[in-house]
Amino acid sequence: MKDRQKVLDALAEAPTITAAARAAGVTRQTVYNLMADDVFRDALKRQREAQSLERAERLSAAREAAIKAVTDVMNSSDVPAAARVMAAKEVLRQATEADAAVDSIFISHDFESKWF
Repeated sequence: MKDRQKVLDALAEAPTITAAARAAGVTRQTVYNLMADDVFRDALKRQREAQSLERAERLSAAREAAIKAVTDVMNSSDVPAAARVMAAKEVLRQATEADAAVDSIFISHDFESKWF
C-alpha cells in the first residue's frame, strides 16, 4: 500500500501526527489507524532506530573534529578560544548522548532477542 510507505516516511520527518498526515496526503485518522497496526509500528520503530544510528555516526565524526578544535585552542595562545571551546563542548555532549542512545538500542535488541 503506497499510503503506508508515505505515512512511514512522513512520520520520520514531521514533528507531529497532523504534519505527517498532511505530508503524506492522508487524514490523521489514517495515520492513527496505521499506527495501531503491529507491523507498521515495527517498521516505524526500525526506521527511527536507523535514523538514530545515522545521527549518532555523524555526531561521532563531529566529535573527532571537536577534539581537534579543543586541542588546537589549548595549543595556541593567539586563537580566540571561547566560541570554539563552547561549540566543541556542545558537540562532545551531544555525541556522548548519541552514543548512549545507540547503546540503548543495542541493549533493547539484545534483550528482545533473549526474551521474546
